[in-house]
Amino acid sequence: MQFLTVDSSPPSEHPPSVRRRQQRIAEITELIHVASLLHDDVIDSAGTRRGKKSLNAVFGNKVGAWVGGSTCWLECCFRVLHGRVSQ
Repeated sequence: MQFLTVDSSPPSEHPPSVRRRQQRIAEITELIHVASLLHDDVIDSAGTRRGKKSLNAVFGNKVGAWVGGSTCWLECCFRVLHGRVSQ
């Protein structure tokens, strides 16, 4: 059985390759989170998100669902176009 532990050492003590990998994981997690929020707004027919009009309220449910589903693909395309694809 494995347990998660917290590493409280400063970032400068970790090699740059580890920091880059951690940043990639954080970016991917954030994209999934944003996509899930967009889909949630469509499913719930939400008119607002954090006090502002939601994407689906402005552009409709089809656009809201498409953008939510396309968020991860857009990031992949950006990385390919800018040569930031991990091996």
